Amino acid sequence: MNTKTVFKLAQEFEEKLSKVDPDVVITEHEGIEPTAYMAFSNLKNIIADASELLGMLNEKDQLPQWADESLANAKMNVSKIMGYVRSEKSK
Repeated sequence: MNTKTVFKLAQEFEEKLSKVDPDVVITEHEGIEPTAYMAFSNLKNIIADASELLGMLNEKDQLPQWADESLANAKMNVSKIMGYVRSEKSK
C-alpha cells in the first residue's frame, strides 16, 4: 500500500470520524452488559488513537509496509464488524 492510498484511507476515516461523538457513544449505552461495554470501550479507543495518528501524519509521510498493512487490516476488520451489526439490526 502506497502513501497515497494511506492518505486516502485517512481522509475517509476523518470524514466518518467527524460524524461521530465518542462521548455520546459511551453515555448512550450506560448500564449495558460488560461484554457489550468492551466493544464500546474498544471503539472509543480506536477513534482516539486513529484521530491522534491522523493528526501526526501528512500525505508525504511514508510508513513501513507493516504499518500500511496493519492500518488496512484494522479498517477491514472494523468494516466487517459494521456489516455484521447492520445485517443483525435489519432482521
